[in-house]
Amino acid sequence: MKTRDRAVPINSRIVLYLTLLSGAMLATNSASAQQPETTASIYLWVTNVNEKLTNGAEVDIDNSTMLDNLDFAFEGNLEHRRGNWLYGFDVVYADVGKSENLDVPIDGGSVTADTDVNSSTTVLSGYAGYRLVKNRNWELYGTGGLRYANFDTTLKTDADDAGVSYRLDIEEDPTDVIVGLRGAYTIDQNWAFPFLVDVGGGGSDLTWQAYGAVSYSWGPNTVSGGYRYMNWQLDSDSKYLDEVTYEGPLLAYSFHF
Repeated sequence: MKTRDRAVPINSRIVLYLTLLSGAMLATNSASAQQPETTASIYLWVTNVNEKLTNGAEVDIDNSTMLDNLDFAFEGNLEHRRGNWLYGFDVVYADVGKSENLDVPIDGGSVTADTDVNSSTTVLSGYAGYRLVKNRNWELYGTGGLRYANFDTTLKTDADDAGVSYRLDIEEDPTDVIVGLRGAYTIDQNWAFPFLVDVGGGGSDLTWQAYGAVSYSWGPNTVSGGYRYMNWQLDSDSKYLDEVTYEGPLLAYSFHF
């Protein structure tokens, strides 16, 4: 009897251990059984552009001017999900020109004149993320990566009153380390609210972005509309360009495969 009494708790523990082990194996198999998914997106970012020069002058290009004077643009995103991991690449390229009355910096000062402005911007972002939350409504990833930006602006002016004909080429290309969060709040199988926020630095004193949208999905397709904000505060080594801001509404189409 005593031997039997001692065997009961031992057997119970064995059963408990086997049950826990089976549960862990099922959970692992379930996670690994999730099919990898790749999402390709193209989007139109109808953005306002603001460039602050170190002499206090500002180059402003609003979204209507951007559309009217856009020479070329490409904006897209490629994202791959496997298990708990996320890998992505984002590209923004825009080339726009306009005329503006501007304080153009010259050696020893500045002159106010009608100025032809051509602004070309390239932004490349690569990132990886790990899923922190996954339930019926929420999916959240912590992310880290690199962002490269190239701001190439040319100012050309012919100020007759001042007797000045001047051309200024401004180029900055910071590369920054970024960390952030991205994910979505899902209402049902069709509607969701995707979002992202990140912050970083290195080549810039500070860079950050925020994005929020509403999306509708059917089959392998998703369309979304939202608002995106990106900002770079350049370091003190920049000779002419102090701060750059891109912001405006964004429309996107995504295909999942």
